[in-house]
Amino acid sequence: MKAVKKGLDRFFKWFNGLYLVIATAALVFLVVTCALQVASRYITFVRIIGMEELARLGFVWMVSLALGLCVAYKSHLQIDVLANKVPKKIKPWYDTVIDIIVLFYLVILFYYSIVKCMRVHRQVTIVFEIRLVWLYLAMVVGAFGGILNTLNNMFQRFYFLKYPEEAEAAAQTKAPDEIEEALAIAAEEQEGNKA
Repeated sequence: MKAVKKGLDRFFKWFNGLYLVIATAALVFLVVTCALQVASRYITFVRIIGMEELARLGFVWMVSLALGLCVAYKSHLQIDVLANKVPKKIKPWYDTVIDIIVLFYLVILFYYSIVKCMRVHRQVTIVFEIRLVWLYLAMVVGAFGGILNTLNNMFQRFYFLKYPEEAEAAAQTKAPDEIEEALAIAAEEQEGNKA
């Protein structure tokens, strides 16, 4: 089991690194095209045609790839009023229910993005004649990353519940709060077993 976890950690480090590089490139592309659009319009008074199409392409790819990264790093928006009220003993199960809901949404997004890609594969943008499938493919890639990272989060949560000594080692390397919570739950269960 430890070899599987080590392999998954290595894979997701590479996978999320790739997503981060591509999302950063999309952000740079977005900033450059917007800067060119503004500069051409207000400095030279000559508008470069089609910059908004390119900016839209960069924006859609950046946001779609960030979807998978936010799931990986647990940085997506959430309302944690209820999450803070949940007792630590059932917190992993609460988080799992939330992950299942997120996974359900991501599977629906993945499916309908593929359907949309098939419907628009012949349509093109007006100026540069870029196929619209490239815009909708970003949603497929982002949802796929989100699905994989959600499944990995669920695996990590239950792995640390099963192997609390691994959670201790991870907690010493400034691991996320979730691992520390799993460590506290494992300690409570060990105290309950001793009594």
